Amino acid sequence: MGKGKGGVRLHVPEWKEDVVYLFQFPRTKHLPNISPYCLKVESFLRLHGVKYEVRETFKLRSSQGLLPMIELNGRQVGDSGLIIAHLKKTLNIQDYSDDKEAAQGRVISKACDAFTAHTIYKYKILDNSKNFAGEIMTAAKMPNFAKGIATALFARQIRKSANMKIGAQLGIWPDGAHEEMVRDELQMYETLLKNFVGHNLFGDKITEADLTLWSHLATTLYMPFDLLPQKLIREDFPHLKSFTERLRDKLWPDWEKADFTPQVSPCK
Repeated sequence: MGKGKGGVRLHVPEWKEDVVYLFQFPRTKHLPNISPYCLKVESFLRLHGVKYEVRETFKLRSSQGLLPMIELNGRQVGDSGLIIAHLKKTLNIQDYSDDKEAAQGRVISKACDAFTAHTIYKYKILDNSKNFAGEIMTAAKMPNFAKGIATALFARQIRKSANMKIGAQLGIWPDGAHEEMVRDELQMYETLLKNFVGHNLFGDKITEADLTLWSHLATTLYMPFDLLPQKLIREDFPHLKSFTERLRDKLWPDWEKADFTPQVSPCK
């Protein structure tokens, strides 16, 4: 690998100018990406018509050990928020009307990525670790004879990791209290959206904050197994449901009839 700007070794040393090389987890059968952070970055690229190439991987990481990461014009950037900030600056993309709106959007994005995500992880990962791991093992093109054992081992690993992350962010709560917590989070975003029926957080345009919220909702609502937050969104939060469907149709118009399973094994 050749060295890029800042002395970081590039995974794509022979890069093309202004082409984004997006490194992310492999696609699954039902979702463009099971990671909301990867889905957010790729959706941002699609929304703004940025030329990009996907590199699906489990092992490759940024110099900070993160996925998603990008390489653009010889520079490597990790972390979805930093990636989008770098893309906006480098490619002169403006999605907010003014500094005040940008600050408000940043607060929403940070709250969603850091807190809301972990209220949902209990149901998505901790309580459904085997189902979640099975989706990933399918994306990994695991041979059938090894898939069962690999899924069980991976489920144990991600359950332990999710438990630590949830405990660090939220503490440990009984099921009833945690359900109330996730309901409160969803209600907060429902309240923000209900004043803009048929629109988004800041009116007609789609901003980074919209993509952040949407990516967490989409990777919850469209999981191929039952989750409590799915039920809440479908039955109690109509604006969140319509918001998720509307952005899905805008950003990924073939979503409902697509099979996102990678056709080749992910790169190492």
